Amino acid sequence: GDDESGVTPNIFVYSAAISACGVCGEWEEAVGLLEEMQGVGINPNVYVYSSAMTALGRGGQWEAAVGLLDEMERNGCTPNAVTYSVAISACASAGPTPTNNNIKWCGEQTKAWRTRISDKAVELLR
Repeated sequence: GDDESGVTPNIFVYSAAISACGVCGEWEEAVGLLEEMQGVGINPNVYVYSSAMTALGRGGQWEAAVGLLDEMERNGCTPNAVTYSVAISACASAGPTPTNNNIKWCGEQTKAWRTRISDKAVELLR
């Protein structure tokens, strides 16, 4: 909604705020802003998703970061090379847990994401 400054948040305001959260690793705030903007009918773009994923990755929430990659694809938002790089970084922070072999899964995903980054680079060069 409107705040005291009279600024109506739009995608640029949300994008800047989520990006700042990403820099500081304030993942709870980033996720809150992402949900808030969707709640008011603003669809996140690739930059917003990437920034939120950065915040999650820096906060050690790698599974949630990877979850956002799935969500953005479901919402018809195409990830870019930055998005995949952020996902790779988030995965790199994952340690193995007793319940599942995160390292193996992240390794396989990272290979797939690196291929997508290469494909996107080739597209740009065409």
